[in-house]
This record gives sequence, structure tokens and C-alpha cells, in this order.
Amino acid sequence: MDMDQVFNKLDELKQNGADQEDYDKVLQMSTLYRTPLPPLSQKIRDDYPFFGLSGIIYAIFYTFCLYKNPSGITAPLFVIGTLCYFFLCLRKLEIRMGKECIFYAGSIVLLGINLCLTDDGFLIFCDYSGIFLLLLSGLLHLFYEDKEWGLPEYLSAIGQAAFGALGHIGRPFEDRGIWKSQKKEEKKKNPVWKYVFLGILTGLPLLMIVMLLLASADSVFGNLFGRIFNLLDVFERLDGIGDVIGIFFMTAAVYLLSYGLLVKLGSKSVSISSGKRQTGEPVVAITVNAMLGVVYLIFSMIQILYLFMGRLSLPKGTTYAEYARQGFFQLLLVCIINMTLVLFCLYKFRESRVLKGMLALISGCTYIMIASSALRMYMYVETYDLSYLRVLVFWGLGLIFLMMSGIIFFIFYRKFPLFKYCMVVVTILYLGLAYARPDYMIASYNLNEQHIHGNVDWRYLSRLSADAVPAVAEALEREADGEFPKELNELYRLEDLEGFGLRGFNFSRYYGSISLRRLR
Repeated sequence: MDMDQVFNKLDELKQNGADQEDYDKVLQMSTLYRTPLPPLSQKIRDDYPFFGLSGIIYAIFYTFCLYKNPSGITAPLFVIGTLCYFFLCLRKLEIRMGKECIFYAGSIVLLGINLCLTDDGFLIFCDYSGIFLLLLSGLLHLFYEDKEWGLPEYLSAIGQAAFGALGHIGRPFEDRGIWKSQKKEEKKKNPVWKYVFLGILTGLPLLMIVMLLLASADSVFGNLFGRIFNLLDVFERLDGIGDVIGIFFMTAAVYLLSYGLLVKLGSKSVSISSGKRQTGEPVVAITVNAMLGVVYLIFSMIQILYLFMGRLSLPKGTTYAEYARQGFFQLLLVCIINMTLVLFCLYKFRESRVLKGMLALISGCTYIMIASSALRMYMYVETYDLSYLRVLVFWGLGLIFLMMSGIIFFIFYRKFPLFKYCMVVVTILYLGLAYARPDYMIASYNLNEQHIHGNVDWRYLSRLSADAVPAVAEALEREADGEFPKELNELYRLEDLEGFGLRGFNFSRYYGSISLRRLR
């Protein structure tokens, strides 16, 4: 119904002497239609039965997979369900998906699979963060022409899309009201299945709430459904009304936010500035970088002579090992500052050959700092063993090296897709880190045959996740006595690795429990 139809309907009601309630309803519709919606946003409203029902089904599926179960076997199912949901919505909106989507979808699936392969809380958090960012980036690529976007535009668009969805959480109710009013006028023309859809859409949330309440209220009724869903662990871990409320709010939040995200993207309201970014006077940047460049050149020369070649004498009272082990965190921070500085100068100041040369010099010195920090950390690990933070330092240095390489290319070739390059690099390196299992690597390195007879920090190893348990078991099985350290006996407990049911099954906890049983 467009504006002309609304006004015609108002005239018709006037002539037929309709009551005030009908007149007010049509008048309200005219207010809602006063501002035309963008085509895709209007299509979502017009096809509310599809988008509303699919959103409800997705929200229920999301809650089933992830409620109190962030790293179970259903986590990969949640990822596949998410991709299917957005795929169906995009097809309904007639948005074509190109070959670029293979990278986004493949990376998201790999992150989802990793969720049930690890017990590492940090990796699980990073997996969900990566899934969210890759999904948003992929959707923005499909809804917008992003060929001319640089790093600032992508970051701005991701932020606008993520927070903009909150501004549209009321749209499902508004769309349902308008769609219902429209269909009243076309009742004779509508097929029955649309009303069936509407009934399902309204009834599913209510059915879920009632079933959960009845299952919590009556043990016989709860046992009946508990037997049906025992393998799926639906009711087994519910703790009463608190979980019923939690499930309801989680489902409602996912439904409203997923619907709101589609509306935000379909409204094409993500605003990207088309003005020139490079407006700053390059002399300012040249001066700043020249001062830093002189210091960096001196520092780099010292690293080459003292640390890499070892040809000059060290300060009195300082051993070579002490010198090599100090300062890697400071150098890591300087590398991050340099990378940020170079990007800022590239996007803020007008192009200049001298400035490009200074930025290339800063980037080259950053490579030397990366090598210096990596060598210092390597020598430190040789003495004090691995820790989670030290693994992340090595990973971060590798990431900065590859990103700095892309930035150097971007300095001299401004059409280089820097954001996409960085996204691919971060995704691939993170997947490598996640599937390598940092906790397993730490335990394996710290308990190798050279270290096992020395001073092993069992207390630190006991604080690692279940990913480390197989490595600990392998090291102890190599020993003749096979004695299980007291610290591990206190903190590695079978009850922490078992009893999660099929829905919460996790491969890391499973293999950890097998390793513990083998030792004991």
C-alpha cells in the first residue's frame, strides 16, 4: 500500500461512515509511510513473514546451540546455521554473492570448528570475535560498493553496522503491525499458508516458554521431555526459572539484533565520507619522521653490532644473556607505534616523495626492531621456558612483520587493498595459532626431555586449559616412575572434563579425560 492507496482508503472510510478505530488505524499507517524506505529495507518489511519467521527459527537454533555451551559440539552447527540464515536472507533480497564470499565463509567455518576442538578460553573468545568481524565484513562487502574503501572506511563501516543494529531492534514489531494491517485489506487475495506462517511465528516463542516452564514445574512432565531430548541435553542442565528467563532473553536478543542488522544494512545508512582524507601539510610529518628516523638508525646500528654480531663490548656489569633478555616488550610496543604512525601519515597528509622515503625508512627500522625483539624473546624462552604471553609475543611479531610488508607496498602503490590484505593475514595467522594449540605447545616444550629433570613449574602448567593435558601425560609417561605431581592432582580433575552431555561435547576435554585416566 503506497501513499495514494492510504489516502483513497481514508476517503472510502469517510464516505462509508466507518468507526473512529478503523479511521485511526489507516491514519497511523499514513504516518508510517510518510517517509519512504530504501528499496531493500522496504522489501524486508513487505516480506515480513519470511524474514520474521526465519529470524525466530535462527534465534531458537542459536540459543539451543550456545546457551551455557560456548565450546560444545553444537558450536560448529551454530556457525553453519548462521551462514545458512544470512544466505537465505540475501537470496530473498536478490543480492548476488561472488567468489570473495568463499574466503569469508570458509574462515568462519574453520573458526567455528575450532570452538569444539579447544578448551582455551582466550582462543574461544578470539574465535567468536573473528566470526563476528568476518561476518560483518562479508555482509558489508555484499551490501555496499567497497572497492574504493580504505582501512579507515572499513573500520568506520564495521562500527556503524554493529552498533546501528541496536537502533533497529524495534523494526520487527513495526513491520509486523504494518504487514498485518496491509493483509487485512487483501484478505481475500492471500493464500492460507501465509497465515500459517504468521501463526507459527507467533506461537513458537510462546510454545518454547510454556514447555520450559512446565518442564521445570512438574517432574513427570519434565522427565517425559527429558527422555525425548536426553541425547541433545536440552533439559538436563536447566536450573529452574533462572534458565527459562535466560533462554527467553537470549532468543529475543538474537532475533531482534539479527533482524536489526539486516534492516541496517538494507537501509544503506552506513555513511562513508567521500571527501579527501589527505589534507595535512607533509612538511609536518616529514619533520616528525626525520627526528624519529635518526634515533631509529642509531638504535638499529646498535642492534646489528651488539645483538646480531656481538662484536662490541657491553656496558660494565651486563652479561650478554642479560642484555639479550631485556626490552622485548618495549620493542614490541615501539613496533606497534611505528605501524600506527606510518598508517596515520599515509591517510592524513598529502603525498610527498620525501615523506614516502621517510616512512619507508621508519618501516625498515621497524623490521630490525622486530628481529631484535624476536631474538631477545627466543633467548629468554631458552632460559625461562615458554608461557602463553611469550607465545603471543612471537605470534604478534610475525603479524607485525607481515602487516608492515603490506604497508610498505601501500606506501608506493596506493591502490593496494590494504584492509583486505590485513584481514587475510590476521585470519590465516590466527587460524594457524588456534589450531596449533598454544597450551599444548607450552606444556610440550616445558616438559621436553631436556627440561623434565630440571625445575619444572608445575603450578603454572596446572593453570593451563585441557589442551595441555595430553602433553603433560606424554611427558609423565616417558618417566620411569610416572609419578603424578601433586599440583596437577589438585587442579586437573576428571569431573571438570566430563559430564557435559552430547550438546556440550568438546574434543579437547574428551582427550584430556582419556589422558588423565591413562595416567591414574
